[in-house]
Amino acid sequence: MTKDYMVISWKPPLDDGGSKITNYIIEKKEVGKDVWMPVTSASAKTTCKVSKLLEGKDYIFRIHAENLYGISDPLVSDSMKAKDRFSMHYVSF
Repeated sequence: MTKDYMVISWKPPLDDGGSKITNYIIEKKEVGKDVWMPVTSASAKTTCKVSKLLEGKDYIFRIHAENLYGISDPLVSDSMKAKDRFSMHYVSF
């Protein structure tokens, strides 16, 4: 994770509905907003680098699995803050 991007990962569904998962559709949403923005609609991997994030903003991600029979209900993440993992925060007393 950095202030500009983060790498997300997930596990494949336990039940593929009888057909191999061929694609994942990944979307992001800034907390407090109503619009889901596409990250990618063509990924067979269970990891994704999500760029174009704004430092200090909280984001939620959702992932749909897709196979021969259609698109699954989404897997929705907890909110995550875009921040530089190496920045130090000091507290004064």
